[in-house]
Amino acid sequence: MFGNFFFLAVLLLATVYMYSKPGMMIKRATRTLASREVTEERAADYLKTLKEAKRVPNYKEYWNSCKVGYELINSSQVSPELKEQVKQTMLGMGVSGI
Repeated sequence: MFGNFFFLAVLLLATVYMYSKPGMMIKRATRTLASREVTEERAADYLKTLKEAKRVPNYKEYWNSCKVGYELINSSQVSPELKEQVKQTMLGMGVSGI
């Protein structure tokens, strides 16, 4: 009985972690982007993180984090092509309002 409970608890924790991991990646990348001047390289790193995350968990904090990241990149001196790539990636992930 204890073995079954332990197995279910581990499975539940692993599921919660795997579900929230993309959101944590996005929030961390947005914080990093906001902490310094946005350069071409930093914007490309942010785009890479978005592509690695593959999805945005359905929580307001993660969606808002994406929008903040987009606004930071869009208002910087980053190339228009990179700005468009970030926008298309976010739209593909279901982020609206950008």
